[in-house]
Amino acid sequence: RVLAASKRIRGLLGDLVNYSLLSHNAAPSPTDLNKIVQDVISDFDLAISDKAISIDVSELPVIQAVPDQMRQVFYSLLSNCIKFAKGDVALKVIIKSSWETSEGHGNTPSRYYRIDVADNGVGFNEKYSHRAFEMFGTLHNRDEYEGRGIGLAIAKKIIEKYNGTISASATPGEGATFSIRLPGRMVH
Repeated sequence: RVLAASKRIRGLLGDLVNYSLLSHNAAPSPTDLNKIVQDVISDFDLAISDKAISIDVSELPVIQAVPDQMRQVFYSLLSNCIKFAKGDVALKVIIKSSWETSEGHGNTPSRYYRIDVADNGVGFNEKYSHRAFEMFGTLHNRDEYEGRGIGLAIAKKIIEKYNGTISASATPGEGATFSIRLPGRMVH
């Protein structure tokens, strides 16, 4: 128990350091989200092959961002998909993007791109979705699902640095979708 507790504390401290480092200003550069997502998927190769997880990735944009920050966002999202998979159903994850237009300031149309990460996992009660993005916030019993409640808080902080938003929708027992919206132009 002592070893398990010390491992959890080390993980928590590492997460807190990552969270605090997000305030440092690294220079954005053209960042290919296709490469970022493929790198993150390779980090989970063992879990993907062990659990026969299917991940379908559509063409993603190249954006102006700090690559390590975008990697952290997708790592947190994919980690959650895997963590909250249903035990009796093969996990399927779909990552896709699209350009959308919304009404901007002064009724001027504003373009943004949306990236959805959807799964067929355990889902959750959508009315509590805001808690998923709070520091140490969880939507499931900590005894059932491992986690510290920091990954999505970090993802939210990163997306907000780019004047974007991240939200979640879900149905218990049917899965969840995390939607990222970032304003601006695609680089490519």
